[in-house]
Amino acid sequence: MTVATASAAAPFGRSSPAPLVIFLPRRLLSLACSAAAVSGEPGTERRLLAAESGMRLFGLAVHAFHRSRTSASMRFSLVDRILEISPGKSLRAIKSLSLAEEYLADHFPGFPVMPGVLMIESMVQSAAWLMRVTDDFAYSTVLLKQVRGVKFNNFVSPGQTLTVDVSVKKWQGHECTLDGQGTVDGAAAVQAKLTLERSRLADRHPDLARADEIQVGKLRELFHQLWPPAAAPT
Repeated sequence: MTVATASAAAPFGRSSPAPLVIFLPRRLLSLACSAAAVSGEPGTERRLLAAESGMRLFGLAVHAFHRSRTSASMRFSLVDRILEISPGKSLRAIKSLSLAEEYLADHFPGFPVMPGVLMIESMVQSAAWLMRVTDDFAYSTVLLKQVRGVKFNNFVSPGQTLTVDVSVKKWQGHECTLDGQGTVDGAAAVQAKLTLERSRLADRHPDLARADEIQVGKLRELFHQLWPPAAAPT
């Protein structure tokens, strides 16, 4: 399979930032080269062979680009800094909103504000850090299981900081229920009751124990960026 490109009209009259990718079977190019050789037209076969070579190189470039985009998992952090930690009890963190964050261009044009779902995600990530610290990173995975009682009270605009507070209300087995609240300049912005669940990949698939170790190592590294040793109580 080889790849060629063609220009495509973008919607609403905008220029398309990426070419339209067309996949062509190599067999078709080979047949075209053979037909050119039979026709005897000077230079035709050479031009087709050069085109085939270029298409192959472009195909490799496209493949490498998509592989680089999909080989690493999507990562984003909605916690900029952890300010306070009381293991097993509570955690305070902050998320500063910048106009440079790309999603603000569409949410909303002319009125950029942090999406409500990302405000909740900031609370979820804060709660997950509290659980990890409490367990001394014994579990590689902490996932959101349930969100209840969500209330949005205020917007978070570029230049403002969302201060997130989470506190443990109940811890039963692998599940932890927490109260979460986000404030901006002391005014309530969002609140919710969160239930998160901790687990290890090796609990169900023992052969993934090494993956657990790698994940925990990456989480510890990120945690030390969010909660530098100098900030930790002595």
